[in-house]
Amino acid sequence: MRLRRKDKVALEVIDAEPPDPAMDAEVVLATHAAAAATLKAASCGADLAVAELAPGDRICWAAVVTGAHVFALRYLVGDDAARLGALARPVLLVALVATVISLVRARAPAPIRGAGRGGFLDTVWLGGYEAQMDEPPFPSLDVLDAQKALARSRRASTLQSVTVKAVPGSSTRKAAVAGDVGTWEPSVASRFVLRGPDYLRDKKKFPSAEELYEPFALDVLRRAAPLFDLPARAQLPPKRPHEEDLPAWCPRILVQNMFFPGEPPALFGGPPKPEEREREGAPQGWQVVCWWRVTEETARIIKERPREDWPPHLGLWQYYANNAETMSVLNGAFKGVARVDNIGDASLGLPRLLHQFNAKPVLMAAAALVGERPGVVQVSRDDDYYEFGLDVGLDFAATSNQALFKLLPKFPKLVCDIGWLVEGRSVAELPEGILACMRLNNIDLNDAPDMDARENQKRVIVGAVLLDLLAVSLVVPLLPARFRELGVSSKALGLVGSTYSVAQIVGGLALGALSDGALGRKGLLLLNFVGAGSAYAMVGWPSAPFEVLVLSRVVVGLCKQTMTASTALMTELTEPGAERALWIGRVSSAAQVSWIAGQSLGGYLNSFGDARYPSAVAVGLYAFDFALISLALPAGAAAAAEPRDAKAPAESLVARLRRTVLASRDVAAVCVARLALAFAGRAAAVTRQLYELERWDLTRGDAAYLGTFKSFVGVLSSWHLAGALTRRFGAPALVRAAAAAFLVAALAEAAPAAFWRRSPAVPFAAAAAAALRVDAVPVVAKALADPSLLAYALAIFPLSAAASQVSTISLRAMFTEAVPRSDVAAALASLDVLMSSVGVAAPLLGGIAFDGVAPGDQPRVAAGFHLAALGAVLACFPPFRAAAPAPPREDECKKDA
Repeated sequence: MRLRRKDKVALEVIDAEPPDPAMDAEVVLATHAAAAATLKAASCGADLAVAELAPGDRICWAAVVTGAHVFALRYLVGDDAARLGALARPVLLVALVATVISLVRARAPAPIRGAGRGGFLDTVWLGGYEAQMDEPPFPSLDVLDAQKALARSRRASTLQSVTVKAVPGSSTRKAAVAGDVGTWEPSVASRFVLRGPDYLRDKKKFPSAEELYEPFALDVLRRAAPLFDLPARAQLPPKRPHEEDLPAWCPRILVQNMFFPGEPPALFGGPPKPEEREREGAPQGWQVVCWWRVTEETARIIKERPREDWPPHLGLWQYYANNAETMSVLNGAFKGVARVDNIGDASLGLPRLLHQFNAKPVLMAAAALVGERPGVVQVSRDDDYYEFGLDVGLDFAATSNQALFKLLPKFPKLVCDIGWLVEGRSVAELPEGILACMRLNNIDLNDAPDMDARENQKRVIVGAVLLDLLAVSLVVPLLPARFRELGVSSKALGLVGSTYSVAQIVGGLALGALSDGALGRKGLLLLNFVGAGSAYAMVGWPSAPFEVLVLSRVVVGLCKQTMTASTALMTELTEPGAERALWIGRVSSAAQVSWIAGQSLGGYLNSFGDARYPSAVAVGLYAFDFALISLALPAGAAAAAEPRDAKAPAESLVARLRRTVLASRDVAAVCVARLALAFAGRAAAVTRQLYELERWDLTRGDAAYLGTFKSFVGVLSSWHLAGALTRRFGAPALVRAAAAAFLVAALAEAAPAAFWRRSPAVPFAAAAAAALRVDAVPVVAKALADPSLLAYALAIFPLSAAASQVSTISLRAMFTEAVPRSDVAAALASLDVLMSSVGVAAPLLGGIAFDGVAPGDQPRVAAGFHLAALGAVLACFPPFRAAAPAPPREDECKKDA
């Protein structure tokens, strides 16, 4: 394939250091994209700088210019051979030395350099002008491609862990019958007339050969600003048999991503700036995304035929795919062609200019008065796809945009074939052929879904979570008092807790599968609101028996999937990285705030002594949530993802446990410690709320106010504690300390009230309550009268809350560090199964252990559970064992290999 001179501008400058393997793949790719843009800019500025020559070109030019010098000397000296030899020998010597230095030391300084530009010898012999700027060098194309390939592989592994993605074709359907209005369908490449094999001589055009890619989806979206690299944010279809084992240069998925602005740019003053598009109220444009996949015939030719027997447009596509990302002029060889099939319909009222330019290819390159035109195609690629991005508002002339906007109202009446190709510029690159094409049948761009409305949808989800957890916090504190009124035993409470956990597991599995199918995320949220509202109405029934309360917990366990559904919706509505972390964090913050606020409101409502008040408010909140989600969130996409090929049988749970949590001693130790602490915590807390009511004779209102206070104190006592302590003491030491803190807190709670009355903190607390004028609050008065409640609220519970957060974060960090990155997802899934088992078994055992135990003695039973957990933690992390060296991470092993 012919290599154009300008494509070889000084791009291969210097090899850069490889990127840090720990760096995020998106950051690495962004860095490479910036380097590629700089290389493209260097190519565009080739007319302002002397082009660097390839080693072979340097030798050729050296020979040509040296021969010209000798010929000029021969003309000047005439037939005097002695004088000619004396003059020619220095020229030949300088030419030889300069050429050798240029080839051996590519970065050797020029012997002669003009002010700001290369001199004659710098231009001819040393092969290029090197600007005197204090800018860091950029990597050569070979190194850049290698680094980008590694980063793409890492990003692909990361994106594969994101299970919720947009499905191509969700916004525009494929035609069921030919010509179906508002649809797309495959086109035929022979409809396009392109340059023939002898076009450079006779200017004749012929119908195109068969296209290389076939369409499988089309999306038309409304946006105020363009969004490129969409395949990375989509769930691509599974590979077909002929798409396996394609060469690295040939992507199986081809995407054309075009953005049309919402209003034409002004004829004078230049196009709008990108930040102007992001402003509030900016006019919405259209994002048209065409999806193709490689045809079976193309894959067969690539795999079976030698390179010389390929069709010319396939060989040209290989050259373009390999080099267009960083070769500006080659990038500009990309052409689009639109052919209106019903242009002869006089009723359409199409302008005459459209008849003249119908089916004429348009070069995707910037305008230029002289010289070659640099391309405007934004290339985004991975091992699996190749995207062409075009921003029509910025990359095309204002006059072209004005003409295009006059045509948009006619678009719903048009049947249009669109195709894309790479321009053939030499005999070896002809005849031209269509790369990919499709037909659009009367598509109305104004019917496209609004992507910018997703911002409002994300706010709605946060608000729905806030109202949901507010309703939960109003009713849940009622349950211990209701169980106390019914005289429920500890065994029965343990059975209720286990039943709730079993219902959660069953509901999570069943509703999770339904939400991925016909039910959808929105349907899951609506079902959650209906189920929770019904269950909490049962709790507010004054004469509800124990069986009805158990039924309410079963219904809640089956239907309550608020956080799961909201997190899945946020994953669909946000981009991976900072945006997704921000909005998921807002969902979690809304849950915490609503829980604290709801307990305060619940305390006020419970002060009336009627359980129907908080229950009625909760049901009303769920009714409002139902209406909000129904109106604000659109229905789920009707299109479903293609089923993935089942290449291997499903892995059994036992096999997964052996491969992940039992694969090494370090991982097993972390899992055992986490399970032991979780089991002790769940077993000790099975009667916690009922224990608080009975030991300190609290009312429902007192319990609600105490819950609010505990939430505040728990947050304050553990704020940023884990990170600071981990940096100072290490995670294993913190886990041991947390397990010991749980035991100390349980033993302190078992101390009688007389023990705490001798504490000097009691008079100080009484003075502080009087100064704040809260000593008249019933629960505060009870705490001052019984110092054990005061110690529980101000010291014992904060210690337990801090230990819980420290142990959870430390064990999570140790777990992710011990498990290889390739097995993190499977290990987390296995750990979730084990934690669910703990949620079922621990309440049963706790209910049996606490059965018949007086409230004052229950902390001793809890201390027994925490003592067993401390023993398990010490067995997993012995305090005096020398720390073993950390196992090498998977990526480090690959790097060393």
